[in-house]
Parts: sequence; C-alpha cells; structure tokens
Amino acid sequence: MDPHQRASDTSRQGSNLGQRYRDGDVNANLNLTFVNEIHGTEKLLSLIPVADYVSLHTPLTMETRAMIKSRELDLMKRSGYLINVARAQIVDRDSLYTALLNRDIVGAAFDVFWQEPADPDDRLLKLDNFVLTPHIAG
Repeated sequence: MDPHQRASDTSRQGSNLGQRYRDGDVNANLNLTFVNEIHGTEKLLSLIPVADYVSLHTPLTMETRAMIKSRELDLMKRSGYLINVARAQIVDRDSLYTALLNRDIVGAAFDVFWQEPADPDDRLLKLDNFVLTPHIAG
C-alpha cells in the first residue's frame, strides 16, 4: 500500500474519534481535510513533544534510517506512543528498547521488525509495552 494512503487512512480513522493530527508528510497536495497541519521532516523535533501518538508512515531512505533515536524519544511525552507501520530501521532499536524499559514513553506498536520473521526470544518482545503485529495490508 502507498505510504500516503496508509497515513491518510490512519488520520481519517482518528479524526472520526475527534483526534487532531499534524501530518509530517512533505506532500501537501493530498487535500487531507481531516489533517490540521502538514509539515516536512524539518519540523519533526518541534512536533514530537506535542504529539500523543507519533505514527511513522515513511519509506526507508538514507534520510529516514534511524530518524527516531534517543533524542526524538526523549522529546516524546511520557504518556506518548510510538507507532511504526513503515520500516523498523526508521527507529533506532537500542534507543527504543531503552525508552520502553525505562518507561520514558508508554508504549510502542510495530507491524515491522528489524529481522523478519522476528525471533520470539528478542528482548523487545519480552517487554509488556511493546506490541508486534503482522505487516499485512488489508
């Protein structure tokens, strides 16, 4: 599925629940009436601290590899959740593990993993605040 469509679907579903969104997508030509603001990645550091949910829907590129690391996770609200339906490598694995272990964020939900299939003994899967689901479109 096109990452723009995934972001669009997620935003639309949340807007039906009265949630406000700030879309970090650089493509402002999508006419997403349910997204309050659209920004490129240059505003990522200013958007993360105000987000209850940081949801990743970006392709893996040299620019996005490890885009979310300790600095970004430290900026998140302690009540915040990280959702990744893009590629696992966009998030620095060790930084995520530390943030979850220390309860710096409430939780994370991914439908992607760094090595697939995931090793059931992986330390992230042992945490009660990390959820892994199958990466399937439907």
